[in-house]
Amino acid sequence: MVRARAAGHRVVVATASRGELGTDSPASTKPASDDPGSWPPDRLAPARQELAPSLAAVDVREHHWPHHRDGTLPQVPRSVAVDQVAGLLTDIRPDTIVTFGPDGMTGHPDHRAVSRWVRLAWKATGRRGRLGAPRSPRSSIGAGAASTAMWDCGSVVPGRRRTGHRSGS
Repeated sequence: MVRARAAGHRVVVATASRGELGTDSPASTKPASDDPGSWPPDRLAPARQELAPSLAAVDVREHHWPHHRDGTLPQVPRSVAVDQVAGLLTDIRPDTIVTFGPDGMTGHPDHRAVSRWVRLAWKATGRRGRLGAPRSPRSSIGAGAASTAMWDCGSVVPGRRRTGHRSGS
C-alpha cells in the first residue's frame, strides 16, 4: 500500500468486520497463530479501533466498512455480501484487487467468506482488474517470503488514480 500511494495510485481498503471478537477460531480451522490467551476479545477490540490511524499513516484515505459483526460472515446472506462488494468494485473500478485466497490465509471462516464474496463479485462485475491474494504462510513455507502485512483486516482494493478523480473523495 505504501508503494502504491507513493507512486500516486489510489488505494481503497474495505473491511468486512472490525475483528472485535478476538482471535479465537473454531477448533477445526484454528491456525498456529491463533492465540486467544494473548488476544482475547476484550483486549483485541480496542486495538482494532486503530485501523483508521494505521491507514492514515500509510496515506490510505478511503476505507469502506459494511458493518458486519465479527464471527458472523459465513452467515451473511451471500447475495447481500456479494452485492455489497460488487457495488464497491463498480464504484471504485480498481485495476488490482487483493483479498484472501480461498483458504482465508489462516483458515478462519470469516476470511474464507470474504474470499468467496470478492471472487463472486469480481466475476459478476465482468472480471475487471486483476484479482490476487497473498500466499498463505502455511503454503509458502520453504517457497519464499509471503507478503502478509495488513491483510488480516479484510479486502484491500488498490486502484490507479483516475483522471479527474480526487483521492479521498
